[in-house]
Amino acid sequence: PWAAAAETLALLGWDCRGRPAVEDWAQSLVWGDEALQGALPLDDVLGILLTLKAGTVSAILGAMRALLRATYAGQTSASSFALAMKYFNKTASGLKHCVNAIVESQDHDLACGFVDCLQLLLFPHSFHLPPPERELPPALRGACHDAAGRLGRRLAFLDWRAHTDLSLSLHQLLGLMHDWLLRAEADESADPGLRAERRQCHDALRAGLDVQ
Repeated sequence: PWAAAAETLALLGWDCRGRPAVEDWAQSLVWGDEALQGALPLDDVLGILLTLKAGTVSAILGAMRALLRATYAGQTSASSFALAMKYFNKTASGLKHCVNAIVESQDHDLACGFVDCLQLLLFPHSFHLPPPERELPPALRGACHDAAGRLGRRLAFLDWRAHTDLSLSLHQLLGLMHDWLLRAEADESADPGLRAERRQCHDALRAGLDVQ
């Protein structure tokens, strides 16, 4: 049924708008059983979400899961990553709401995946992806830094020390930002705006993790 469903959407050219039954079905397709979600390629997930203009917290977090799943499986191509950037750029304003949902739910696995996806978007080389053809759009880049900083300022509510994977993900993101800032200090051509927003995010994470 999944293959038939994906084929149906493809025949529609992802044009689900104005078709409530198809919209409901497409949402259940993406947010169904986790084991079944793996059967849906990343490009299909993103294609559905872009067509539906889905920018809810559940849609954004679901797209993050799909991107991470494909990346861990070695299936994120340059075109797939570009499509992911397009989707997250359109939904960038929703990242701060994802932080609120994570803190309210106290879901540490969700928090870990969220941090990993922010790292993937900001530092794709850390996941052994080739350099993207285009830089991260400034609005998305700023939203990613803002979301990581917001999470850093609210870590006291997440009991992150008791969760090894989340702790590792947070420290890895902090380390990547720290290394980038050290290099930027010696590079006069480094974008001052990027340096400022990354410094603000870095400091919020460091304070939240109580790193001296």
